[in-house]
Amino acid sequence: MHQDQDQPPVDTLERGETRLHLGLGAPDLAASIAFYRALLGSAPTKQRADYAKFEPQVPRVNLTLVERPGPAPEELGRGQHFGLQVDSAAALKRVVERMRSAGLDGRTETGTICCYGLQDKVWFDDPAGNAWEVYSLLANADRLTPDSGTCYVDAPGAKQETGSGCC
Repeated sequence: MHQDQDQPPVDTLERGETRLHLGLGAPDLAASIAFYRALLGSAPTKQRADYAKFEPQVPRVNLTLVERPGPAPEELGRGQHFGLQVDSAAALKRVVERMRSAGLDGRTETGTICCYGLQDKVWFDDPAGNAWEVYSLLANADRLTPDSGTCYVDAPGAKQETGSGCC
């Protein structure tokens, strides 16, 4: 969208409140980790047998790699998923309000487990059908995705049961 120079600037977030998020499938996770370690000049900040996350300060990005043999069926024909990580619930609310004021409604998920984290997020589809998530990380979690049963998140000092709301 083009903005005329004589128009006031669009409401923006403060410097450091966001980082671009890219979630990619990785058929060979070890090779992908080695590639992105070299490309980004940093080690993963979180790594599991089927997952790695890079969060370098420059460029300010959150790159997640999930091991899988190829694109998931729902991802064929479009980008895997992209996102904007915000640092607070207030920043998430501002982005969602800005999107809604532009006539774009999203799909809200609260207290969901994703990428070994407990998150609040809102999904928007771009005009090409690419899924974008805007999310805030609430706490680390002990698994990649939700499942049935009880889930636990890492809270300061101890693990706390989150109950069935996130699972």
